Order: sequence, then C-alpha cells, then structure tokens
Amino acid sequence: MSWTPRAHDPSGDRASLVIPNAGASLVFLAKPNWNLLLESIWVRAESVLGRHRVQVGETFLVSPGVRYAWNLAGGLQVVAGLGVPIGVGPSHGQRSILFYLSFEHPMWKSSER
Repeated sequence: MSWTPRAHDPSGDRASLVIPNAGASLVFLAKPNWNLLLESIWVRAESVLGRHRVQVGETFLVSPGVRYAWNLAGGLQVVAGLGVPIGVGPSHGQRSILFYLSFEHPMWKSSER
C-alpha cells in the first residue's frame, strides 16, 4: 500500500492518494531447475482529478509463466523467466509478455563438517 498525502496534477490541484495492492504466486517445481508459475496482482490506482478529488482505476492480472535456473560455480544462480499477464475483470482484454533475468548471489557459504 502506498499513501501520497499531497499529490498534485499538472494544474496544481492537490489530493491525498491511497493505493492498495495485493499479489500472490503459486510455484510448482516441475524439474530440479524448472518452475511453472501462476501469479496474480491487483492494484487500485488513484490520480488527482481536481482539488481534493481523485479518479480511481483498478487492474487485475493473472500471469501463467515458467522460469529456469542455472546454478554456477561459486553459488551464483542465474534465473530467466517468461510470463504472460492476462487482464481479468476490470482489466479484461489486456495482454502482455514479461521477460525477466535475475542474478542471485549467495549470502554465505555453508561450511562442510
């Protein structure tokens, strides 16, 4: 959730904006380095419409996807993913493609005994 107590529009009108959001993910380990994903997000966005007036919009997306991890020497893990966000409810008809790449460094190494 975010709160902007004194947001303003281009003409200088101000209003307080409250923007809640929620998300969830289901992750299935298909193979040792492969995950199937089903993720969702809901956002209620506000923008300044006039003095102490806001305009409200909502977005709800469901995104099936997949990701693969490469485990490299030294503990570095490189993860590539692909998702297909699909608009549902107030976002019906929206479609997009999401690619991501992350580099996950080990925080510490476990010592062998």
